[in-house]
Amino acid sequence: MHILIISQYFPPDITAAAFRMGETKDCLERLGFDVRVITAEPHKGIANSSFNKYNDIILKDTLNSDVYRVPVKHLYGAGLIPYLMHYMSFVLRALIKGIVILKYNWRPDIIWASSPPIFTGIVGSLLSKLFNIPMVLDVRDIWPESAVSAGQISRNGLAYRIGRWLEKKLYREAASITCISEPMSEYLGLEGARYVTIVYNGVMKSWIDQVEINATDNCQKRILYAGNIGRVQGIDILIKAFAKILEQKELDDWRLEIIGSGAIQPYIEKLIHDSNLSDRVIIHPPKTKEEVIKELKTSSILFMNLKGDAVFELTIPSKVFDYLIAARPIVAGIKGEGYNILKSTGANILFEPNNLLDMANAIRIAINLLESFSEKAARNLQVVKHFTREEATLNLISAFQKTLDKYSSN
Repeated sequence: MHILIISQYFPPDITAAAFRMGETKDCLERLGFDVRVITAEPHKGIANSSFNKYNDIILKDTLNSDVYRVPVKHLYGAGLIPYLMHYMSFVLRALIKGIVILKYNWRPDIIWASSPPIFTGIVGSLLSKLFNIPMVLDVRDIWPESAVSAGQISRNGLAYRIGRWLEKKLYREAASITCISEPMSEYLGLEGARYVTIVYNGVMKSWIDQVEINATDNCQKRILYAGNIGRVQGIDILIKAFAKILEQKELDDWRLEIIGSGAIQPYIEKLIHDSNLSDRVIIHPPKTKEEVIKELKTSSILFMNLKGDAVFELTIPSKVFDYLIAARPIVAGIKGEGYNILKSTGANILFEPNNLLDMANAIRIAINLLESFSEKAARNLQVVKHFTREEATLNLISAFQKTLDKYSSN
């Protein structure tokens, strides 16, 4: 089977989408599939420590010609117009690149277009129609609802209306759809999507095999968050909650560390400074996935939070699986299927998303009962063994084959 992946994000970008696409491509190729990728030039959260690796990846792509990269307009400033120009620059250039590849170079049996941004679906849909190839739309997040929740667009604005129209249109036009959770699958069905297959996020089996369970006394007294510093992660509330924790003098040797970058990082840095926490709260630049997992494994407590909004209950944050593999206690403010996964082990403490007092109380409990929760944390590793990238890839292949069978019979 020849498979064309269309994704705006791909390694060495450091995003959930890049990890999903890059690792899945590797799994597919190990199973003997011919996989090509149309993606953007790296532009999202590249780790400083991976500069040489970045150059190696670009050189490999150039020599092997199985990853086709197009430039995108850099995202400067806020507002609708810069975002549209950024995303549409990828659409136009990826579409041209796809036409050239498919007409003169190589023809896939199926197209897998990953969103958000939802605009990647436009590329997949047009190439599907031009070359009579079925497109499978990969939905990792519900857009434009998630953009409204993040405060990027207004529900009453033109962008939302256009986004909803495009969303529904792509759901109908896709030969089939893959998504990342059971609630999302149900939502897509109600929106008129056909042939929805759940392809969970997960971790590579090799990561699981490498894990050694750390004793509590081998971990640093720190709470670690690794991920996007954006509008829906509640990092500002975390800073305030940590300040309340430090009011207990016996806990003032604890640190809060953050690995990542994002849209509100300058605001977070100012909040840290104004709260006199500069010596207790540290922000590290983005790191490679390998480096992040090492940091997770040597932290006493891992933290995650996602704004309490119905649209986020449909998804499972990819860091749920990355955190589980570290076999450390997790303090989390999420809902939906991700909540159920974390709760099932008994090693994690769940709080009401974005609730300052509930968050502070959950962190305080995790610290005070750290030894007990750490002993249970090996269960986290056992759970994540059911969510490997290899198993997800087999589900994806099944979805591709069913799609091709239906497409050829029409």
